[in-house]
Amino acid sequence: MYKKGDPQDIGNYRPICLLSVVYKLFTRTILNRIERTIDEGQPCEQAGFQKEFITIDYIHTVTRLIEASREYKMPPCLTLIALRKALITVETEAVLEALGNQGTDSIHQDIS
Repeated sequence: MYKKGDPQDIGNYRPICLLSVVYKLFTRTILNRIERTIDEGQPCEQAGFQKEFITIDYIHTVTRLIEASREYKMPPCLTLIALRKALITVETEAVLEALGNQGTDSIHQDIS
């Protein structure tokens, strides 16, 4: 699906995926079962893709960190990670391992 820019550049297209209704129902059921466990296992520093976390709060936090580093004459150390097309390249085994690390029941992981 074309986004914008040069139509000859394949990077200007977004992939589309047509999923069956059964698959969507199945994945929603699994998500509903593991969502609470996953949310409770996340550290407070993890803001991405979390309910009730507002980006502007983190912008304020970073701004305050920079101001404090100037006040105390200490260089700030910030890391930003851009995960371009991360959802397209994710490995299933890594996702299942991460679910296990978050404390989800193995019954929700053994779906093959």
